[in-house]
Amino acid sequence: MLAAPATGAVVGLGWPDDRLLGGAAWLLVLATSLAGWGRWVARAARLDVDLGLRLAWGCAAYLAVGGWLMMLGVLSAPVQLALLGVGAVGYGWHVVTAAPPDVGATWHALRDRPALALYGLIALAVAIDVLHGIANRQVNVNDDDLAYTALVRRLLQIGDLDERFSFRRISAYGGQTILASLGAVRGTLANPYLVDHGLFRLITFALVIGLARGRAAIDHALVAALLLVLAVLPDTSINTGSHWSGLALCLALYRTATLEDTTRRWVMVALVAAAAASLRQTNLFIAGVFVLATLAWSPQPFARRDRWTALALGFAVGLLPYAIAAWRTCGTPLYPLWPGNFNPDIQLGATGSLWRELQFFGKVAVEPTPIRVMLPLALVLFAIRDRRPGAPLTALAVACTLGFVELVHAFSLSDPPNLWRYAFGFMTAWTVVAIVEPSHQPDAAVTTPALARLIALVALLTQLAITAPSMISSYANLARDLDGAHRGPAAEEIAAPRALYAELQAATPPGATLAVLLDQPFLLDYRRNDIINVDTPGYVSPAPGWPAFAGPEALATYLRGQGIRYYAFVRGDRSRYFYRRDYWVLRTLFDSELWQVIGAHTVDAVETSAALATTRAILFERDGMVLLDLESRR
Repeated sequence: MLAAPATGAVVGLGWPDDRLLGGAAWLLVLATSLAGWGRWVARAARLDVDLGLRLAWGCAAYLAVGGWLMMLGVLSAPVQLALLGVGAVGYGWHVVTAAPPDVGATWHALRDRPALALYGLIALAVAIDVLHGIANRQVNVNDDDLAYTALVRRLLQIGDLDERFSFRRISAYGGQTILASLGAVRGTLANPYLVDHGLFRLITFALVIGLARGRAAIDHALVAALLLVLAVLPDTSINTGSHWSGLALCLALYRTATLEDTTRRWVMVALVAAAAASLRQTNLFIAGVFVLATLAWSPQPFARRDRWTALALGFAVGLLPYAIAAWRTCGTPLYPLWPGNFNPDIQLGATGSLWRELQFFGKVAVEPTPIRVMLPLALVLFAIRDRRPGAPLTALAVACTLGFVELVHAFSLSDPPNLWRYAFGFMTAWTVVAIVEPSHQPDAAVTTPALARLIALVALLTQLAITAPSMISSYANLARDLDGAHRGPAAEEIAAPRALYAELQAATPPGATLAVLLDQPFLLDYRRNDIINVDTPGYVSPAPGWPAFAGPEALATYLRGQGIRYYAFVRGDRSRYFYRRDYWVLRTLFDSELWQVIGAHTVDAVETSAALATTRAILFERDGMVLLDLESRR
């Protein structure tokens, strides 16, 4: 148990270009390190919890410490490796001091209960999914290459996330970037899904198994069906943003709230809630409502000040550094309620009538993904009675319902698949808890009618039938990715002209500030220059704001006012991905309002940049990539 993660560290760090073996070895290192962090936290809180909660608590603690270091601008690769070492020490201490696992008793239990072999098949399906998460390199070039991977590169190289022109930065506190960087800290960007789709899939199943432990035999069919559904869920994530990590932390938040009511438990509730909120801005509302509802339904909610003090401490430790960093970078600690540097002239929610918004809400409700049977499962969700102090399951239902309504209201210019992708974490967590937690016994603390449990079982089996075709496609993609991982070099070496980006940057003086409008800014060296990535032009920028539709001279004046002398962009007819002019012209004419607005701003930025190149000195130009000196005229 000690040799395996040590060997994993040697293999993962020693062979960074090995996406498959090196990635699998590094996943083992990350899992044991987070378990070690969780062990330190559990000892400090004096709470004895299972492996799933230890892993989740370890993640929450890592995000809290990492948040403070990111705010201070020092969370670079060496510091992250040191933090992983802290977790490794905790894991090693646990291995040395804990009683060894009783392998013989486990074998006898499996031999005496052959039905448990079904869980072995589920474990095999989970292992295949995790293997896919390790090998998959098919990132979304319009999100990941443009922004998310660049944020990971920046964090590892210089230790902060101070991207003041980035739409992706203002819309998330940065916790997911810190987690994603754990997969890249070994020296490669070739495993973009290693953490979210690999490590946190394992953590999710550990949390579900811990929740289901001790259930009556009659519930095994329902639990097994649920685990199988989770194992074969279609992948609805379209980028490396938070997906399974959000689900795991939402599950951990609920499970932490069900522990014995002590002051230390409330600290952990707030810490896990802060960790979930750090992943996505939308999670902050759900986590806050859940914590307040649980507290309000607890006995004497206002009489015990220690609970409020514990919550304040947990949120301050876990979320305050992210809020400070967001304020410093984006001008707001609470986007979108407080827009900060976001363009006030751009709306993400519909501006039409209430009837139009209700129609859109109905459309979203009847098109759920990836759990297509969410509507019949709703009958189960609302039939549950939670009689425990704090009513945590009822609080979760209220938080998820209000959070889903708020999400649809705030982003009603989007489409149902996108909204369900954002809601995947908390809505799937609610579904899991509502299926596993209630009992059919009328004297239990959490109950649901027998008919509701039957509906849940039929719905889960129906979901499996619906999922079957996508499983075949998923396994075919896995075979392709495994073949590519075995034969091919690192993903970034295939997808990007690294030498071209290096030549462009070499034409910029060392230490100078460089603003970029490029397809793959993650290929730049963030240690050599102060890189400003304008990922979605016109959406986020410091006052007085990006001068959209005002011409090249207005843009040059604005950039110089921000201390930016050097500006690199890709021409619209040579862009490979996001800045293709013809592509955005078509979307501006024929797509929905959301994409029409993005298209108009992108086309304007591309055309304005090209016009600027006719009046300013060109320091470098090749293959459509241009570097300008804004102080020198042609």
